[in-house]
Amino acid sequence: MAELTATIITHNEEANIRACLESLTWAKEIVVVDSGSSDRTVEICRGYTDHVFRNPWTGFIEQKNFATSRATYDWILNIDADERVPDELRQAIERELSAPRCDGYWIARRNYFLGRWMRHGGWYPDRVLRLFDRRKGRFGGVNPHARFVMPEGSVEFIRSDLIHLTYRDFSQYLRKQDQYTGVSAEERVTRGRRPGSVTGAEMLARASVKFAQAYLLKRGFLDEMPGLIGALGAAYFNFIKYAKIWELGLDARSGQETGGPRVRHDVPAIQPYLRKLDAEIRIEAREIRARHTHIGWLDLTIRPLAAFLNVYLLKQRFRDGRHGLVDAALRSLRAFACYVGAWELGRDLG
Repeated sequence: MAELTATIITHNEEANIRACLESLTWAKEIVVVDSGSSDRTVEICRGYTDHVFRNPWTGFIEQKNFATSRATYDWILNIDADERVPDELRQAIERELSAPRCDGYWIARRNYFLGRWMRHGGWYPDRVLRLFDRRKGRFGGVNPHARFVMPEGSVEFIRSDLIHLTYRDFSQYLRKQDQYTGVSAEERVTRGRRPGSVTGAEMLARASVKFAQAYLLKRGFLDEMPGLIGALGAAYFNFIKYAKIWELGLDARSGQETGGPRVRHDVPAIQPYLRKLDAEIRIEAREIRARHTHIGWLDLTIRPLAAFLNVYLLKQRFRDGRHGLVDAALRSLRAFACYVGAWELGRDLG
């Protein structure tokens, strides 16, 4: 059998990493690259492997390529800290590596969102190229979405799933999406997207299309409340991503678009607002739960829409162009997040 190195990149993954490593003990070698964790991540990793490296963070793509370069063996299984290799997948990998029939393998990910295996809405099968001969390519793509790129070579499918524990609660989802949208916005600007070219219509259109794809075309509604939350979350954060691209073009001191008209710009900076929101929704969710015995799909749709319309129309923020639109969208996201938090509390109690 071809020898295998499992690679993982980490940063403050104390809560995830032990179970991940336990699912990889069968690999010939485990390589961990940490980007400066302040928790017990590195300590835990050293209990499973001697191949733990520190490397300053430069991006998902760069970090995964660094991990691949530190492997002893050419066959690589690249895993994230919130993923698990079940026995069925381990056996399938071992069978394939006993006589490899190609240079890389697609593996389907079984994504769990808010505790539910998401079968629809684009969540499954979510195939990723994670088992490969490193001599055939390297990680590329656009941060934060690193993918192994093989200019040449053959790829087949492994008929077993990789477990992906995406987000245990909406608070974690909020933090991660804030991080990912920020990275994606900066990457797109670096690659030539002009911040001023992002219009309010584009922000709204991209969000609407994302929701329609996930909830209707890909039947996310079949995953019940988590399906609705996932589709609406995808729409909100697609909007946020393009709002952050636009925000990168604002004058840091005045909040005005460079060379643009003077408008009311009392809209909070997006990232600080989201970080503050993460703490606030826990308090407000409890208050909502105390007032409502049931949180349903109407609460997750009508109430955020009402929050948006209140700011955008009644308070006439539409007069302030993109500043007003982003402000209204953030207020709507806040309402959505608070009611999701209240729904989670009710689910825990029930």
